[in-house]
Amino acid sequence: AEELVQPPALTKGEIKFIEMQNIEQHDSVHQEEEVETLDKFPDGWEEYSYLDIRDHFDCGYRSRDNYKSLPSLEDWNFMRKTYTEVVDSNKKWDDPVPPTLGYSLDTGVPVPPPYFPEASVGTGRGLFASRDIMKGELVHDGTHSDVVFPSGVAWKRFVFSLGRDLACDCSDWHWMQKLEEGGKYFMLGGLNISSLMNSGGKEFGPGRTPNALPESIYSGKFFATRDIEKFEEILTDYDSYYTNWEEVL
Repeated sequence: AEELVQPPALTKGEIKFIEMQNIEQHDSVHQEEEVETLDKFPDGWEEYSYLDIRDHFDCGYRSRDNYKSLPSLEDWNFMRKTYTEVVDSNKKWDDPVPPTLGYSLDTGVPVPPPYFPEASVGTGRGLFASRDIMKGELVHDGTHSDVVFPSGVAWKRFVFSLGRDLACDCSDWHWMQKLEEGGKYFMLGGLNISSLMNSGGKEFGPGRTPNALPESIYSGKFFATRDIEKFEEILTDYDSYYTNWEEVL
């Protein structure tokens, strides 16, 4: 079999160029819509259920919109800034790989995961293999990129601090998970392109079988379940993690 060549690490100049391109080519969603401040949160927001939040922002339309553009660098940075301001003031965002490319798959090595985002008109946003990926290979490592919300109220405060579109996106992207056997459930999210990974399964039609799954229900590491060809969509299974919003929100 042909040996796969690891792509070279990005230089600081290359990363800066990519960041400038994103700033120039995308309009930030949060600049176009009113962002709710704490004094404008709806009454009793701390008691809102997941569905209450979705109804508040009228997220059904947003979720069904298959013509959404990719989040810009400003969008990801706004979400990160908001997380630092309202959830964890000690959180550092010092990964040299910009969120529009993902994150450093290996700590200290500025090489993003083997996928890239794409917005296809009429079919929505997703992640696609940037090279051939071998069965059993690490595709995504959430332990290097996911943020953990310490409580349901912390997640709600974060979501209500965003504009409507980003709030709806995060309600689609984020999930609940135990980090260890016997542990409690937390809300988790990826504030980078890893959030764009779609789910596969028979209900999504032919050719939509998951090809990247977590190693366990407590893990954020996703491995290829078969060989994945370059440009093939990366698909996971959202049902890999148990979901009952009432247990965490």
